[in-house]
Amino acid sequence: MSEGEEWNIQSKFAIGHLSKLGMGKTEFEITMHNIFEETEKQIDNLNGKPHDYSVLLTEYTINVITSLLCSKSFTHEDPIFEKLERLFHTIFGVVGYGFNMHLTGNIFKYYVRLNSSDKIVTECYNELRSFAEILIQEREVTFDENNCNDLLGYWIKECKHKNSDYFDRESIIDNIILFLMAGTGTSAALLNSSLLLMAENKHVQRRVHEEIRDNVGVDGLFCYLDRERLPYTQAVLAEILRFVSTSPFGNYHVNQ
Repeated sequence: MSEGEEWNIQSKFAIGHLSKLGMGKTEFEITMHNIFEETEKQIDNLNGKPHDYSVLLTEYTINVITSLLCSKSFTHEDPIFEKLERLFHTIFGVVGYGFNMHLTGNIFKYYVRLNSSDKIVTECYNELRSFAEILIQEREVTFDENNCNDLLGYWIKECKHKNSDYFDRESIIDNIILFLMAGTGTSAALLNSSLLLMAENKHVQRRVHEEIRDNVGVDGLFCYLDRERLPYTQAVLAEILRFVSTSPFGNYHVNQ
């Protein structure tokens, strides 16, 4: 993974081009609603039966990220999705319980060497690299630098410039993995925990529904700009973020 000046340049590049792709704007909110329609259909088909929604929510978060990343989408029955879901579940499980992130320095270094966690994560990471390599190969066949409509297209275009010192094939692979890892597991876990908390606190669920119904309506698109009319819903979301700890121990950092 990149660090220092390389990280700063790649980060600014990604943020700038995410904005070009509509991230943080109303047009991308519409895209997110369209992606969620398929998830909503699957939920409706359950007819209110108790269900583990974690897979459906992971499918949704993966499709939101891949729409920006490579203009792809997957169903929960797609072998590619099943593979990604398995890899994320394994990695986050190992990082959360096998790596003991509260250990630091040489203690952490030797613990990792003596533990099988490092081997498991490395194997999963290599599988993700293979997936990223396939995405790049597929895109190179049809690549048109005048028609870039996702991050992968912009990255490949930047790599082809002679003066690009911070973008190459390896950096694209690393960035694909980073976006997939950072944008799916924790988001899906937070959504799943939110559903669970709403189910356990029906009076809160009722008040949120009433506020949305009375101030926004239940038939139209729910947008970020609507938040000013929903103070109670905002407070509930803030409390969920405070209460749910999807990443109690941050990943280890390197400094000089």
